[in-house]
Amino acid sequence: TVYRFHVPDPIPFKKSIRVTIEHGHDNDRSDYYSSVAYWYQDEPHKPFPPLPSVDRRLPFALIPEGNFSIPEWEMADRENGWNFVDKKSGAVFSAPSLLLSASSFYAPSGDRYPLLSSDGAEPGTEGRLSLDIAVEEFYDVDLFFLKDRDLGLLLIEEAQSARTDPQPVAFDGYAGQKSMGKISLNNVRLKKGRNDIVFRVTGKAESSEGMNYSLMGMSVSPASRRFIRDWNLIGPFDAPDMSYLQTVYPPEREIDPEKSYQGKEETVSWGIFRAPESGFIRLEDSIRPSERGLIYALSYVFSPEERAALMKIGSDDGVRIWINGDLVHTNPAYRGAYPDQDTLSVHLKKGWNMILIKVLQGAGGWGFYARFVDPDGRLTYALSPDNSLTDKRSLRD
Repeated sequence: TVYRFHVPDPIPFKKSIRVTIEHGHDNDRSDYYSSVAYWYQDEPHKPFPPLPSVDRRLPFALIPEGNFSIPEWEMADRENGWNFVDKKSGAVFSAPSLLLSASSFYAPSGDRYPLLSSDGAEPGTEGRLSLDIAVEEFYDVDLFFLKDRDLGLLLIEEAQSARTDPQPVAFDGYAGQKSMGKISLNNVRLKKGRNDIVFRVTGKAESSEGMNYSLMGMSVSPASRRFIRDWNLIGPFDAPDMSYLQTVYPPEREIDPEKSYQGKEETVSWGIFRAPESGFIRLEDSIRPSERGLIYALSYVFSPEERAALMKIGSDDGVRIWINGDLVHTNPAYRGAYPDQDTLSVHLKKGWNMILIKVLQGAGGWGFYARFVDPDGRLTYALSPDNSLTDKRSLRD
Protein backbone atom coordinates (compact mmCIF):
# COMPACT_ATOMS: atom_id res chain seq x y z
CA THR A 1 0.00 0.00 0.00
CA VAL A 2 1.28 3.47 -0.84
CA TYR A 3 0.40 6.50 1.28
CA ARG A 4 1.41 10.07 0.49
CA PHE A 5 1.64 12.65 3.25
CA HIS A 6 2.06 16.34 2.53
CA VAL A 7 2.83 18.75 5.36
CA PRO A 8 2.03 22.27 4.08
CA ASP A 9 3.21 24.12 7.19
CA PRO A 10 6.92 24.92 7.61
CA ILE A 11 8.53 22.84 10.37
CA PRO A 12 12.03 24.21 10.99
CA PHE A 13 14.71 21.86 12.32
CA LYS A 14 18.51 21.98 12.55
CA LYS A 15 19.66 18.43 13.23
CA SER A 16 16.88 15.92 12.70
CA ILE A 17 13.16 15.47 12.67
CA ARG A 18 11.27 12.41 13.87
CA VAL A 19 8.21 11.09 12.05
CA THR A 20 6.24 8.19 13.54
CA ILE A 21 3.65 5.99 11.82
CA GLU A 22 1.18 4.04 13.92
CA HIS A 23 1.31 0.31 13.24
CA GLY A 24 -0.65 -2.24 15.21
CA HIS A 25 -4.33 -2.88 15.90
CA ASP A 26 -5.04 -6.40 14.53
CA ASN A 27 -1.60 -6.90 12.97
CA ASP A 28 1.21 -7.63 15.42
CA ARG A 29 4.01 -8.58 13.08
CA SER A 30 7.06 -6.43 12.48
CA ASP A 31 7.15 -4.82 9.07
CA TYR A 32 9.28 -2.83 6.64
CA TYR A 33 8.60 0.71 5.48
CA SER A 34 10.33 2.75 2.86
CA SER A 35 9.90 6.48 2.41
CA VAL A 36 11.16 9.39 0.38
CA ALA A 37 11.26 12.84 1.94
CA TYR A 38 12.17 16.21 0.45
CA TRP A 39 13.30 19.22 2.42
CA TYR A 40 15.17 22.50 1.98
CA GLN A 41 18.58 22.79 3.60
CA ASP A 42 21.58 25.06 3.73
CA GLU A 43 24.86 24.05 2.12
CA PRO A 44 27.33 22.74 2.94
CA HIS A 45 26.10 20.00 5.27
CA LYS A 46 27.75 17.13 7.03
CA PRO A 47 27.84 13.71 5.24
CA PHE A 48 24.74 11.60 5.77
CA PRO A 49 25.04 7.94 6.83
CA PRO A 50 24.80 5.38 3.99
CA LEU A 51 21.50 3.73 3.07
CA PRO A 52 20.81 0.30 4.59
CA SER A 53 21.67 -2.75 2.49
CA VAL A 54 19.12 -3.90 -0.08
CA ASP A 55 17.92 -6.86 2.00
CA ARG A 56 17.01 -4.42 4.80
CA ARG A 57 14.91 -2.33 2.41
CA LEU A 58 12.87 -5.07 0.74
CA PRO A 59 9.12 -5.28 1.40
CA PHE A 60 7.68 -8.15 3.43
CA ALA A 61 7.14 -10.34 0.37
CA LEU A 62 7.72 -13.96 -0.56
CA ILE A 63 9.11 -14.77 -4.00
CA PRO A 64 9.20 -18.58 -3.93
CA GLU A 65 11.32 -20.74 -6.20
CA GLY A 66 10.30 -23.42 -8.61
CA ASN A 67 6.79 -24.30 -9.70
CA PHE A 68 5.05 -22.49 -6.82
CA SER A 69 1.67 -20.85 -7.29
CA ILE A 70 -0.68 -19.36 -4.74
CA PRO A 71 -3.14 -22.10 -3.69
CA GLU A 72 -6.86 -21.40 -3.98
CA TRP A 73 -8.22 -23.46 -1.09
CA GLU A 74 -11.92 -24.11 -0.71
CA MET A 75 -13.70 -26.36 1.78
CA ALA A 76 -14.78 -29.70 0.31
CA ASP A 77 -16.54 -31.49 3.18
CA ARG A 78 -16.45 -32.12 6.95
CA GLU A 79 -17.75 -35.68 7.17
CA ASN A 80 -14.44 -37.14 8.35
CA GLY A 81 -12.60 -34.08 9.62
CA TRP A 82 -11.84 -31.02 7.54
CA ASN A 83 -11.02 -31.28 3.83
CA PHE A 84 -9.83 -28.40 1.66
CA VAL A 85 -9.21 -28.61 -2.11
CA ASP A 86 -6.83 -26.42 -4.07
CA LYS A 87 -8.80 -25.39 -7.16
CA LYS A 88 -5.57 -24.84 -9.11
CA SER A 89 -3.61 -28.04 -8.57
CA GLY A 90 -6.30 -30.44 -7.34
CA ALA A 91 -4.36 -31.07 -4.11
CA VAL A 92 -6.46 -32.01 -1.08
CA PHE A 93 -5.51 -31.29 2.54
CA SER A 94 -7.27 -33.20 5.32
CA ALA A 95 -6.95 -32.90 9.09
CA PRO A 96 -9.15 -33.21 12.22
CA SER A 97 -9.53 -29.41 12.34
CA LEU A 98 -8.31 -26.72 9.94
CA LEU A 99 -8.54 -22.94 9.73
CA LEU A 100 -8.18 -20.98 6.48
CA SER A 101 -6.84 -17.45 6.79
CA ALA A 102 -4.71 -14.88 4.96
CA SER A 103 -1.03 -14.60 5.88
CA SER A 104 1.00 -11.43 6.24
CA PHE A 105 3.13 -12.41 3.24
CA TYR A 106 2.49 -10.90 -0.17
CA ALA A 107 3.14 -12.31 -3.62
CA PRO A 108 4.71 -10.10 -6.30
CA SER A 109 1.16 -9.64 -7.64
CA GLY A 110 0.13 -8.01 -4.36
CA ASP A 111 -2.08 -10.94 -3.29
CA ARG A 112 -1.67 -12.31 0.22
CA TYR A 113 -0.63 -15.94 0.55
CA PRO A 114 -3.25 -18.11 2.27
CA LEU A 115 -2.61 -20.12 5.41
CA LEU A 116 -4.14 -23.52 6.05
CA SER A 117 -3.55 -24.12 9.76
CA SER A 118 -4.25 -26.87 12.24
CA ASP A 119 -6.37 -25.99 15.26
CA GLY A 120 -5.78 -27.43 18.71
CA ALA A 121 -3.01 -29.77 17.57
CA GLU A 122 -1.31 -32.05 20.10
CA PRO A 123 1.32 -34.80 19.85
CA GLY A 124 0.12 -37.41 17.34
CA THR A 125 -2.24 -35.09 15.46
CA GLU A 126 -1.99 -35.87 11.74
CA GLY A 127 -2.70 -33.97 8.55
CA ARG A 128 -2.60 -35.43 5.06
CA LEU A 129 -1.72 -33.61 1.84
CA SER A 130 -2.88 -35.53 -1.24
CA LEU A 131 -1.16 -34.43 -4.47
CA ASP A 132 -2.84 -35.04 -7.82
CA ILE A 133 -0.07 -36.11 -10.22
CA ALA A 134 -0.64 -36.28 -13.98
CA VAL A 135 2.53 -38.17 -14.99
CA GLU A 136 4.50 -40.79 -13.04
CA GLU A 137 8.14 -39.79 -12.60
CA PHE A 138 10.56 -38.50 -9.96
CA TYR A 139 9.72 -35.13 -8.41
CA ASP A 140 11.09 -32.58 -5.96
CA VAL A 141 8.36 -31.52 -3.54
CA ASP A 142 8.85 -28.28 -1.60
CA LEU A 143 6.46 -27.40 1.23
CA PHE A 144 6.27 -23.82 2.53
CA PHE A 145 5.25 -23.23 6.15
CA LEU A 146 4.77 -20.23 8.38
CA LYS A 147 7.10 -20.01 11.38
CA ASP A 148 5.87 -18.14 14.46
CA ARG A 149 5.88 -18.07 18.26
CA ASP A 150 2.98 -20.52 18.67
CA LEU A 151 3.85 -23.19 16.10
CA GLY A 152 5.19 -26.64 16.82
CA LEU A 153 7.30 -29.57 15.64
CA LEU A 154 6.36 -31.76 12.67
CA LEU A 155 7.48 -34.97 11.03
CA ILE A 156 6.68 -35.07 7.32
CA GLU A 157 6.85 -38.31 5.37
CA GLU A 158 5.70 -39.89 2.12
CA ALA A 159 2.71 -42.14 2.73
CA GLN A 160 3.42 -44.19 -0.41
CA SER A 161 7.05 -44.27 -1.50
CA ALA A 162 8.96 -46.17 -4.15
CA ARG A 163 12.09 -45.84 -2.04
CA THR A 164 13.03 -48.80 0.15
CA ASP A 165 13.82 -46.65 3.19
CA PRO A 166 12.04 -43.27 2.99
CA GLN A 167 13.21 -40.96 5.76
CA PRO A 168 10.75 -38.55 7.44
CA VAL A 169 11.79 -34.90 7.49
CA ALA A 170 11.56 -32.87 10.70
CA PHE A 171 10.34 -29.28 10.75
CA ASP A 172 10.40 -26.79 13.63
CA GLY A 173 7.68 -24.19 13.20
CA TYR A 174 8.85 -21.98 16.06
CA ALA A 175 10.33 -18.54 15.40
CA GLY A 176 10.44 -15.45 17.57
CA GLN A 177 9.10 -13.43 14.67
CA LYS A 178 6.88 -14.41 11.74
CA SER A 179 8.99 -15.84 8.93
CA MET A 180 8.88 -18.41 6.16
CA GLY A 181 10.19 -21.97 6.36
CA LYS A 182 10.60 -24.59 3.66
CA ILE A 183 11.23 -28.30 3.68
CA SER A 184 12.09 -30.40 0.64
CA LEU A 185 11.35 -34.01 -0.28
CA ASN A 186 13.78 -34.59 -3.12
CA ASN A 187 13.75 -37.18 -5.90
CA VAL A 188 10.45 -38.74 -4.83
CA ARG A 189 8.79 -41.08 -7.30
CA LEU A 190 5.12 -40.13 -7.51
CA LYS A 191 2.65 -42.32 -9.34
CA LYS A 192 -0.07 -41.05 -11.63
CA GLY A 193 -3.09 -40.07 -9.53
CA ARG A 194 -3.18 -39.45 -5.79
CA ASN A 195 0.00 -39.40 -3.68
CA ASP A 196 -0.20 -38.63 0.04
CA ILE A 197 2.23 -36.80 2.30
CA VAL A 198 1.56 -37.12 6.04
CA PHE A 199 2.19 -34.37 8.61
CA ARG A 200 2.51 -35.64 12.20
CA VAL A 201 2.77 -33.27 15.18
CA THR A 202 5.48 -34.42 17.61
CA GLY A 203 5.48 -31.60 20.17
CA LYS A 204 6.94 -28.13 20.40
CA ALA A 205 10.16 -26.28 21.02
CA GLU A 206 10.70 -25.13 24.60
CA SER A 207 10.03 -21.50 23.72
CA SER A 208 6.97 -22.17 21.56
CA GLU A 209 3.50 -21.29 22.80
CA GLY A 210 1.71 -24.02 20.84
CA MET A 211 1.89 -27.08 18.58
CA ASN A 212 -0.06 -26.02 15.50
CA TYR A 213 1.30 -25.80 11.97
CA SER A 214 0.43 -23.48 9.08
CA LEU A 215 0.87 -24.61 5.48
CA MET A 216 1.32 -21.77 2.99
CA GLY A 217 1.82 -23.66 -0.26
CA MET A 218 3.77 -26.27 -2.19
CA SER A 219 5.87 -26.66 -5.29
CA VAL A 220 6.04 -29.90 -7.29
CA SER A 221 8.60 -30.10 -10.12
CA PRO A 222 10.28 -32.96 -12.02
CA ALA A 223 13.49 -33.84 -10.20
CA SER A 224 15.60 -34.70 -13.22
CA ARG A 225 14.52 -33.98 -16.77
CA ARG A 226 16.63 -36.09 -19.14
CA PHE A 227 16.50 -33.81 -22.14
CA ILE A 228 17.62 -35.01 -25.57
CA ARG A 229 20.78 -32.94 -25.94
CA ASP A 230 22.34 -34.10 -29.23
CA TRP A 231 20.66 -33.14 -32.49
CA ASN A 232 21.33 -32.97 -36.21
CA LEU A 233 20.11 -29.55 -37.40
CA ILE A 234 19.51 -28.00 -40.81
CA GLY A 235 18.23 -24.52 -41.71
CA PRO A 236 17.07 -21.88 -41.80
CA PHE A 237 14.42 -22.23 -44.48
CA ASP A 238 12.29 -19.22 -45.36
CA ALA A 239 9.09 -18.96 -43.27
CA PRO A 240 7.57 -15.44 -43.30
CA ASP A 241 4.72 -16.34 -40.92
CA MET A 242 3.19 -19.20 -38.92
CA SER A 243 1.25 -20.59 -41.89
CA TYR A 244 4.59 -21.89 -43.22
CA LEU A 245 4.74 -24.39 -40.35
CA GLN A 246 2.65 -26.65 -42.62
CA THR A 247 4.77 -26.04 -45.74
CA VAL A 248 6.73 -29.12 -46.79
CA TYR A 249 10.49 -28.52 -47.13
CA PRO A 250 13.06 -31.08 -48.40
CA PRO A 251 13.93 -32.65 -44.99
CA GLU A 252 10.30 -33.78 -44.71
CA ARG A 253 10.55 -35.64 -48.02
CA GLU A 254 13.89 -37.34 -47.35
CA ILE A 255 16.27 -37.80 -44.44
CA ASP A 256 19.76 -37.66 -45.92
CA PRO A 257 22.36 -35.96 -43.69
CA GLU A 258 24.78 -35.87 -46.63
CA LYS A 259 22.57 -33.59 -48.72
CA SER A 260 22.37 -29.78 -48.87
CA TYR A 261 19.41 -27.64 -49.88
CA GLN A 262 18.57 -24.05 -50.75
CA GLY A 263 17.80 -22.27 -47.49
CA LYS A 264 16.47 -18.83 -46.64
CA GLU A 265 19.48 -16.93 -48.03
CA GLU A 266 22.04 -19.59 -48.97
CA THR A 267 22.64 -23.31 -49.26
CA VAL A 268 22.18 -25.09 -45.92
CA SER A 269 23.61 -28.41 -44.71
CA TRP A 270 23.13 -30.69 -41.72
CA GLY A 271 25.24 -29.98 -38.65
CA ILE A 272 25.42 -31.22 -35.06
CA PHE A 273 24.14 -29.26 -32.05
CA ARG A 274 25.00 -30.33 -28.49
CA ALA A 275 22.90 -28.59 -25.86
CA PRO A 276 24.26 -27.57 -22.44
CA GLU A 277 23.10 -29.22 -19.20
CA SER A 278 19.89 -27.16 -19.30
CA GLY A 279 18.83 -29.13 -22.39
CA PHE A 280 17.81 -25.97 -24.25
CA ILE A 281 18.59 -25.92 -27.96
CA ARG A 282 19.22 -22.19 -28.39
CA LEU A 283 18.99 -21.61 -32.12
CA GLU A 284 19.39 -17.85 -32.53
CA ASP A 285 23.06 -18.11 -31.51
CA SER A 286 23.91 -20.62 -34.26
CA ILE A 287 21.36 -20.27 -37.07
CA ARG A 288 21.48 -17.15 -39.28
CA PRO A 289 19.40 -15.30 -40.22
CA SER A 290 17.47 -15.91 -37.02
CA GLU A 291 14.08 -14.35 -37.82
CA ARG A 292 11.15 -15.51 -39.95
CA GLY A 293 12.62 -18.90 -40.69
CA LEU A 294 12.48 -22.52 -39.55
CA ILE A 295 14.81 -25.43 -38.90
CA TYR A 296 14.59 -29.22 -38.73
CA ALA A 297 16.14 -31.19 -35.86
CA LEU A 298 16.82 -34.93 -36.12
CA SER A 299 17.72 -37.44 -33.40
CA TYR A 300 17.07 -41.09 -32.46
CA VAL A 301 15.77 -42.82 -29.35
CA PHE A 302 16.33 -46.52 -28.56
CA SER A 303 13.64 -48.43 -26.69
CA PRO A 304 14.39 -51.98 -25.45
CA GLU A 305 10.74 -52.90 -26.00
CA GLU A 306 7.68 -51.68 -27.87
CA ARG A 307 5.91 -49.20 -25.64
CA ALA A 308 3.58 -46.25 -25.28
CA ALA A 309 5.49 -43.17 -24.11
CA LEU A 310 4.95 -39.56 -23.14
CA MET A 311 7.03 -36.91 -24.88
CA LYS A 312 7.32 -33.37 -23.49
CA ILE A 313 8.17 -30.37 -25.64
CA GLY A 314 8.85 -26.68 -25.11
CA SER A 315 9.32 -24.44 -28.14
CA ASP A 316 9.90 -20.90 -29.32
CA ASP A 317 7.91 -20.55 -31.57
CA GLY A 318 5.67 -23.00 -33.49
CA VAL A 319 6.53 -26.72 -33.56
CA ARG A 320 5.74 -29.94 -35.49
CA ILE A 321 6.99 -33.41 -34.51
CA TRP A 322 7.25 -36.72 -36.36
CA ILE A 323 8.08 -40.11 -34.78
CA ASN A 324 9.23 -42.72 -37.32
CA GLY A 325 7.73 -40.58 -40.09
CA ASP A 326 4.30 -40.20 -38.46
CA LEU A 327 3.14 -36.68 -37.56
CA VAL A 328 2.33 -36.74 -33.83
CA HIS A 329 2.13 -33.08 -32.82
CA THR A 330 1.51 -29.59 -34.21
CA ASN A 331 1.37 -26.36 -32.21
CA PRO A 332 1.41 -23.13 -34.27
CA ALA A 333 2.09 -20.88 -31.26
CA TYR A 334 4.12 -17.71 -30.94
CA ARG A 335 5.60 -18.13 -27.46
CA GLY A 336 8.75 -18.30 -25.38
CA ALA A 337 10.21 -21.75 -24.72
CA TYR A 338 9.94 -23.45 -21.33
CA PRO A 339 10.40 -27.12 -20.45
CA ASP A 340 7.35 -29.37 -20.74
CA GLN A 341 4.94 -26.90 -22.35
CA ASP A 342 3.29 -29.61 -24.47
CA THR A 343 2.73 -33.27 -23.56
CA LEU A 344 2.02 -35.83 -26.27
CA SER A 345 1.37 -39.56 -26.25
CA VAL A 346 3.53 -41.44 -28.77
CA HIS A 347 4.27 -45.03 -29.75
CA LEU A 348 7.86 -46.30 -29.74
CA LYS A 349 8.77 -49.50 -31.51
CA LYS A 350 11.39 -51.90 -30.17
CA GLY A 351 14.81 -50.66 -31.25
CA TRP A 352 15.72 -47.31 -32.79
CA ASN A 353 13.05 -44.65 -33.39
CA MET A 354 13.54 -41.51 -35.49
CA ILE A 355 12.53 -38.11 -34.06
CA LEU A 356 12.12 -35.17 -36.45
CA ILE A 357 11.22 -31.75 -35.04
CA LYS A 358 10.39 -28.62 -37.02
CA VAL A 359 10.61 -25.27 -35.18
CA LEU A 360 9.40 -22.03 -36.78
CA GLN A 361 10.75 -18.67 -35.67
CA GLY A 362 9.02 -15.30 -35.71
CA ALA A 363 11.36 -12.87 -33.96
CA GLY A 364 13.42 -12.71 -30.77
CA GLY A 365 14.37 -15.92 -29.02
CA TRP A 366 14.39 -19.24 -30.87
CA GLY A 367 14.83 -22.77 -29.57
CA PHE A 368 13.27 -25.86 -28.04
CA TYR A 369 13.38 -28.50 -25.30
CA ALA A 370 12.54 -32.17 -25.89
CA ARG A 371 12.43 -35.20 -23.60
CA PHE A 372 10.60 -38.45 -22.92
CA VAL A 373 9.16 -39.30 -19.51
CA ASP A 374 11.39 -42.22 -18.53
CA PRO A 375 11.61 -42.68 -14.74
CA ASP A 376 13.35 -46.06 -15.08
CA GLY A 377 16.02 -44.69 -17.43
CA ARG A 378 15.49 -47.35 -20.10
CA LEU A 379 15.65 -45.06 -23.13
CA THR A 380 18.93 -44.06 -24.80
CA TYR A 381 19.62 -41.43 -27.46
CA ALA A 382 21.99 -41.02 -30.40
CA LEU A 383 22.56 -38.80 -33.44
CA SER A 384 22.05 -41.86 -35.65
CA PRO A 385 21.41 -45.58 -35.05
CA ASP A 386 25.06 -46.42 -35.84
CA ASN A 387 26.56 -43.13 -34.52
CA SER A 388 27.94 -42.43 -38.00
CA LEU A 389 27.22 -38.70 -37.73
CA THR A 390 29.33 -37.89 -34.68
CA ASP A 391 32.13 -36.33 -36.76
CA LYS A 392 29.97 -33.96 -38.80
CA ARG A 393 30.23 -30.17 -38.50
CA SER A 394 29.23 -28.92 -35.05
CA LEU A 395 26.98 -25.86 -34.93
CA ARG A 396 28.43 -25.03 -31.52
CA ASP A 397 31.99 -24.64 -32.86
